[in-house]
Amino acid sequence: MPNIKIHRKKEYADSWRAYEIIIDGEKVGEIRGGQSIELQTPNGTHKIALKIDWCGSNEVEFSVWNDETIEFDCGNNTKLILAFYYVLFARNEYIWLRKR
Repeated sequence: MPNIKIHRKKEYADSWRAYEIIIDGEKVGEIRGGQSIELQTPNGTHKIALKIDWCGSNEVEFSVWNDETIEFDCGNNTKLILAFYYVLFARNEYIWLRKR
């Protein structure tokens, strides 16, 4: 079964909290600061996003086939001064998520 790997950057913001991993609209796991996690997903095209409270990341579409492994990196977009901006006006940009 195909795998996906997610690597979360270790940083001060949200360092003590987990991000929910959402694939195709369903929570499939959590990832903490500085952690890497591997999940299995069926063949096909999927959408992945991360979420924390009412904020989250962009949604990334990806396709996996056979024993392929797709890797993603993620982290917190906020800097101290901009935290309120992301929470109030850019909720789906609070976390960054990108395919390696």
